[in-house]
Amino acid sequence: GYLLGQRSIIDKLKNFQPPWALSAYANSVAKSVAQSGAFIQKTLVKTNRTRSKFKASLHGLGVFVYESCANYLLVDLKPVEITAREMAEALNPFQILIRNCENYTGLDDYYVRLAVKSEEDNQVLIDTLKRILKGKK
Repeated sequence: GYLLGQRSIIDKLKNFQPPWALSAYANSVAKSVAQSGAFIQKTLVKTNRTRSKFKASLHGLGVFVYESCANYLLVDLKPVEITAREMAEALNPFQILIRNCENYTGLDDYYVRLAVKSEEDNQVLIDTLKRILKGKK
């Protein structure tokens, strides 16, 4: 919805606004997911296994991969001497997008964030990175 009014009234109404508003549809989905404990547990196990395998494959390329509990990995490309921007540009022809983290506080132009996807998608990225890094030497 939308509200138009005096600043003083809107400021008072903000005190009653939920910190994170959900639509009726999103709320329904959240309730269904909360009741799906077995699915959640299965997904966590699969994601952890996939992330671990993906991390090992990336490490095998010579990059530094930080520990993660999320469905993405923070990768430092300095050891293979390629910047995040160079890597992103090299992946463009393969229609693979990565998150350049050079604008994150505390990181520099060698950091990328890679999503943990399916084992097949992860392997496509690993194989493509191998080709890019081999061509750089």
